[in-house]
Amino acid sequence: MKKKNLTPAQTVRAQCTDCLVLKSYNKIEIENCKGDTCYAGACPFFDYRLGKRMPIKIFRQFCNHCMGGNKSFVKDCPSTSCKVYPYRFGKRPLNTIQE
Repeated sequence: MKKKNLTPAQTVRAQCTDCLVLKSYNKIEIENCKGDTCYAGACPFFDYRLGKRMPIKIFRQFCNHCMGGNKSFVKDCPSTSCKVYPYRFGKRPLNTIQE
């Protein structure tokens, strides 16, 4: 059976938890995040970290930055364990859990 992807909100929550090096989701720690921990400049997930509905294209922005701004590298991203990986094209993957 194929693993289901996280919803966009779950993905942002998981990314924030990883970025802040938390063992589990901690709302207080994530609320106190300044948005500059792992992302040079403003984190694209910052405004959405507490559950605000977000455009899926934000994930593409995150991946482009991760790949040094080279959009063609996003397609061949080797980080399949990254929480954002299924959303790297800025579109909802087919096997996403429905919200």
